[in-house]
Amino acid sequence: VGMTVHMLKTEGVAALYKGITAALMREATYSTVRIGGYDFVKHLLTPAPLPSSPSSSSSSSSSSSSSSSAAAAAASPALGSPLPAVSAPTKVELPFWKKLTAGAVSGAVGAAISNPTDLVKNRFQAEGPLAPGAVPRYRSPLGAFAHIYRTEGGLRGLYRGTSPTTQRAAILTATQTSSYDHIKQWL
Repeated sequence: VGMTVHMLKTEGVAALYKGITAALMREATYSTVRIGGYDFVKHLLTPAPLPSSPSSSSSSSSSSSSSSSAAAAAASPALGSPLPAVSAPTKVELPFWKKLTAGAVSGAVGAAISNPTDLVKNRFQAEGPLAPGAVPRYRSPLGAFAHIYRTEGGLRGLYRGTSPTTQRAAILTATQTSSYDHIKQWL
C-alpha cells in the first residue's frame, strides 16, 4: 500500500499502467499456451482406452448405431445420408502426478515462448519517473523489441532471463492447473 501511494504521489495514476500494452501481449501468449497446452499435454499422458470385446459391443452397438443413424438422418434430411454416430469419449482418471507434469510442461513452454514479451513488460514497468523533458527509453513495445534485438544480441537478448521465468511458470502452472482439475473431478 505504501509503494502504491508513493507511486501515485511521485508519478501519478499513469504509473499504475506502465507497460500495460506489453503486459497484455504477454498474457495473450503466455496464458494461451499454458492453459490451452495443459489439456493437450494431459491428453498425451493419458493411456489409450482398452478395446471393448466384440461380442458384448456388437449387439448393443448395432441397435444404438441404427437408432443414432435414424436420429441423425431425421435431424438432417437435406444431406441425403445419415451422419456417422459418434461415441462418447471414454473418461480416464489420470493420477495427480500426471496432471502436475502436464501443468509443468505447458507452463514452461508458455513462459519460454512468451519470454520476449515478459522482458519488455518488465523494462516498461521498471522505468522510474522521468525528469521533465526526458525521453523514455522505449516509445512502444514494438520499438522495445526492435531496440533489444539490435543492441543486446538479437534473439539471445530477447530471451534473456528465460531460465528463471520458465522455472517459475512451470511450478505455478503445475500447481494451479492440476489442483483445479483434480478438485473439479471431486465436485
